[in-house]
Amino acid sequence: GDLAGAKSAWERYVSEQPDDPAGLNNLAVVLGESGCPGRGLELAQSALSGLSPTDPMYDEILKTADDLTARARVEDPGHCGAARAIARPAGE
Repeated sequence: GDLAGAKSAWERYVSEQPDDPAGLNNLAVVLGESGCPGRGLELAQSALSGLSPTDPMYDEILKTADDLTARARVEDPGHCGAARAIARPAGE
């Protein structure tokens, strides 16, 4: 697929809807697939922090976080940037 296009679209969406856990999760997945698992993990963790474990999205986002944790063993390349530049943590 078009990872660059998907990344751009989800970044735009998250900048407009920074508290949407589904949007944060989708961007986290795309970032992981784009070679930026650390940045994606930050977003997945941010999405989780705003959810109750009983929320229907919680398990899906937890799986994303677990997958990204396994891939985030080394620092992201410089082009990945900081997740905080795109989305603020839930609740801020």
